Amino acid sequence: PGATNLVTGIATAYMDSTPMVAITCNVGKALLGKDSFQEIDIAGVAMPITKYSVIVKDITVLADTLRRAFSIAKSGRPGPVLVDITKDVTAATYEYEPKTPEAIAPSIEKITEEGLDHVVSLIRESKKPYIFVGGGSIISGAAEEVRELAHHIQAPVCDTLMGKGAFPGTDKLYTGMLGMHGTKTSNYGVTKCDLLIVLGARFSDRVTGNAAKFANNAKIVQIDVDAAEINKNVVVESSIIGDVKEVLKRLNAKLEPMHHDEWIAEIEAMKEKFPLKHEEGLTGPFVIEEIYFTGTALPETGKPDRWLGDQYIKIRNNSDEDLYADGMMLILSSGLNSGMNSEMIEGKDFRKECCAGNAFYCIPGNGQDVLVKAGESLIVVNNAQNHTIGNPNSWDATKADFEWYDVSSNENYLDIDNPDVPNLDKWYASTLTVQVLHNRGFNAVAIAMPPVGLTAEQFLAEYPLKDAQYIFHSPNGSDYTMPLRNCYRVPNEWVLDAVNTGCRDEYYIAPWDASLDAGYAVSYTHL
Repeated sequence: PGATNLVTGIATAYMDSTPMVAITCNVGKALLGKDSFQEIDIAGVAMPITKYSVIVKDITVLADTLRRAFSIAKSGRPGPVLVDITKDVTAATYEYEPKTPEAIAPSIEKITEEGLDHVVSLIRESKKPYIFVGGGSIISGAAEEVRELAHHIQAPVCDTLMGKGAFPGTDKLYTGMLGMHGTKTSNYGVTKCDLLIVLGARFSDRVTGNAAKFANNAKIVQIDVDAAEINKNVVVESSIIGDVKEVLKRLNAKLEPMHHDEWIAEIEAMKEKFPLKHEEGLTGPFVIEEIYFTGTALPETGKPDRWLGDQYIKIRNNSDEDLYADGMMLILSSGLNSGMNSEMIEGKDFRKECCAGNAFYCIPGNGQDVLVKAGESLIVVNNAQNHTIGNPNSWDATKADFEWYDVSSNENYLDIDNPDVPNLDKWYASTLTVQVLHNRGFNAVAIAMPPVGLTAEQFLAEYPLKDAQYIFHSPNGSDYTMPLRNCYRVPNEWVLDAVNTGCRDEYYIAPWDASLDAGYAVSYTHL
């Protein structure tokens, strides 16, 4: 069963051109072909999804077979190889002779001057070239050559998921992925281009859609190490078979600098018209990745005690660019969602316009102090201490990026400050002691970016939440109008991301409007 469990992984490696050697074990040679216990012709099963599959029945050829397997897996277009070994070979002994692996040279034997010159002529004739980067560019290590080509001929660049990393996502010529999961700019751009230069991509159906209509205004140049990919899914004007890096080295040497300013301006206009954001709701590049508010259980107390100092909020840079988080505001909601059997007053739902909060902390900085790289996160913690010292169930928070700290008016409830971890700038908190996240989610969380230059004093003076009320349905059958006290408002257009917590039924009010968070988190503390 172990061998058949490999099939999906082998097929994935085959589709993704990933070098891999799968080694399996079969029954003894004498039992092959007799439907023996757990026998399977795995070499036959894997044949359509491997570059090479073989069964080894003689220990004297085992070492050379494995050497050949690794060479085949990495040469040309990489892919999986399967070596099946009979049980008697695994039990036998043989003298092993070490050998130095032979270097695997890039595939260049089919690159011709005639083919290169034809592609060069097509590029020179083009007014609207577009470069499409696939996984072959990654495999051949052609990132430098791809970038050089794009800037040399001033052509926009799109890619596949497997081609990610071959061209910088921060480059102005980059337009995003192509196809079903791609950007509008890339898809419209490829439709409008007059020359599509394809570098190590196989024209999967997720990219082309209807292949007969794919890039039908363009001549297509395909550069690929695998001849079987040429004209397989899309008919091309010209092709070069060979390692992408080696082909681009030769092409770049033959091309003079070119300028396509009007074409690039058209692409830039599409980027502005079709930005990478949802037309409704949140568009911020930062998102709330995790909220840990329940607190960690204390061991062996026999009481429903929670260790709350290790609460944290993890904020992720969800964009393709490195961004600064200076000035970002952390908002904890008012007690709105702590009112069971409550609802907003019809016609007075302020949530459509703003978020109501009673605690606000901001990331300090002067605009370029707190860098969060693309795809990375920062952690804001209640107390930046090593909590495992007091509670072995907890975690070490001394590596957090920031902590929120409060000067308490009650000496029995004092906050703990780690001088090695920067404090958030506290703009306001309604509590007079220490701010913690409610361990049943009554404090919904949002992050926002206030206008540059706004101070805490200006915020408190200009953004109080006045006359906010909701209806409480009492268990005795009476309805009461309840005010929201000690709250300030954050306009929804400032908000980058928001997470409703604790919403359980129709009379359990979600603090944030559905345009900010259409769902909610069911929040309980399990004791």
